[in-house]
Amino acid sequence: PAIGTAFEQSFLRKINFRYTLSAAVVFNLLKKENQILKFALGYSHENTNYENGAFVPSIDGINPYSKNEEQLYVRIKGEHTIEKFKISYDIFYQAPFEKLTDKRWLIIGNVDYSIAKHLAIRASAVNSYENFVATNVSKDNFRLTYGLNIQF
Repeated sequence: PAIGTAFEQSFLRKINFRYTLSAAVVFNLLKKENQILKFALGYSHENTNYENGAFVPSIDGINPYSKNEEQLYVRIKGEHTIEKFKISYDIFYQAPFEKLTDKRWLIIGNVDYSIAKHLAIRASAVNSYENFVATNVSKDNFRLTYGLNIQF
């Protein structure tokens, strides 16, 4: 079992704050020297508070709008190392039990090339999607970044 909490703000999505409390059952599907694969299934409570004026017209005359949801929580996390290369990924999927089509996900993929014991060159791809978004906000976002990964 695992319990977690998160707090976030997003200027991009017009979110003042979002906090989440989750509980999940974690299954170790693969655990070898250079490979790890985990699957989690659980419950999440989420409160999202949007910026004033985020929705035009306002939802139910409420401004700023906030929502509380009980959600299905699914996560897949893996890490695979082949010589100096490490490939890792973390996939989150959340959907409210009340309306399963109102989903969101986050996919993070990394490729690291080790150049020293605690130093690697990293390339990361991140895709995030939310079905319920503020006015004039894209549902889908993709970012590609690169840099150095320093491990302590």
